[in-house]
Amino acid sequence: MRMTHLRVQNILGCREAELDLTHKHLYRIGGKNYQGKSSMLTAIQMCLGGARKFAVNPMTAGEDESLIEIRLEPDEGDDGIPVPVTVRRTFTRIEDSDAFKTHLEIVDVADLDEDSQKMAEPQTRLNELVHDGLAFDPLKFVGSNATDQADILRKLVGLDFRPLDTKKDKLSSKRTSIGREVKIYDGQIKGFKIPDNMPPERIDVSELTQQIETITTDNNALHAARNECVRLEQATEKQADEVKRLMAALEKAKDDWKTVSDAYTEKRKAIEGKEPQDTTDISRQIEEAQKINQAFDEQDRMLALRTKKRETQREYDTLTKEIRAIDSKKKQMAKDANWPIEGLGFDKHGVTLHDTPMSSLSSAEQLRCAVAIQLRKNPQFPVAILRDGSLLDEDSMRVLIDSVVELKGQAFVEVVTNDEEDEKDCDLVFKHGYGDAP
Repeated sequence: MRMTHLRVQNILGCREAELDLTHKHLYRIGGKNYQGKSSMLTAIQMCLGGARKFAVNPMTAGEDESLIEIRLEPDEGDDGIPVPVTVRRTFTRIEDSDAFKTHLEIVDVADLDEDSQKMAEPQTRLNELVHDGLAFDPLKFVGSNATDQADILRKLVGLDFRPLDTKKDKLSSKRTSIGREVKIYDGQIKGFKIPDNMPPERIDVSELTQQIETITTDNNALHAARNECVRLEQATEKQADEVKRLMAALEKAKDDWKTVSDAYTEKRKAIEGKEPQDTTDISRQIEEAQKINQAFDEQDRMLALRTKKRETQREYDTLTKEIRAIDSKKKQMAKDANWPIEGLGFDKHGVTLHDTPMSSLSSAEQLRCAVAIQLRKNPQFPVAILRDGSLLDEDSMRVLIDSVVELKGQAFVEVVTNDEEDEKDCDLVFKHGYGDAP
């Protein structure tokens, strides 16, 4: 299906314009800024796209009636509207308000029999024909950054990765955090120093400690006994002196002396042949045992960390598998998508053509690709609207024309003209809201 005639009255800044669309593939719509050229292209979108494409107030200020007419003729093999028709959309301002009502009809169908019933819902038929209401602008696409291009393309082919990307971002964030834990465990494990000659099991130092306590008690008792012997010996000598000095109290002194002497003899016999025991060897054994047991403690902590690391690593690996599954699902979705151009796709950086990033293509290749996307995504209605045609130099314009011709499509290019020389290449030039041939 192709457009063969366009007529616009009182739409936005366009008061009157009419254009025959039968003799070429690309039409340049020129004029200075704010003269109505953009309004004419918007009128095409409003007429075919319906309410979703309406401006807030689509009617020219001060006018009560507006009209858009587009003549459509089917190409051979079209599955859509099978006969030439005129799509007519009118706008009527509601009295004493800024509101309006609109009416859409598809006429020239009087001779249809069964197919004529399908025209009862004209907007539905147009939606089937136009799909996105000519929203895709190849020049805007080329001028967008890689991220926006990928978003535009995904929407164009019906791929919504947002739920998967959200899930992937959460998994990636969690995996990054877990990865840090794994590295921390690694660092902690490497900090342990376990002796090579570790015994097979821990050493019980309680028995050795008990031995030291027993010996210490005995040694303390011996030391006390020795001190007591010294004291008693001194007392004996004192009493002996007392005997010499106190002859009058000899008997009593003798008795005292004998008592003290007997006690001395008894204590002396008790410690005779005994020497303090040396605990150095046992202390050394305890020290060695404590070192070994400390090594076991280090080993237990290291083994616990290894267990945590294994568990954390398993969780990290599980998240990695989930992320890879998401990437694989996205890849399969992209593979199964209905791409307008063979070899078109995108990676994490943006849009690609045969695996080459869009930004690496030449300007001409980028333009050809963008035009092909628009014209091939809807082969029943291969029409493109390009708003910023003034950005194209002569070579780029030639590339654009050749691409549209090659793809058997139609394109409308809006250009800003500054003088009559610029206007010569235009098919319609707008001045004060009126479009005329130059």
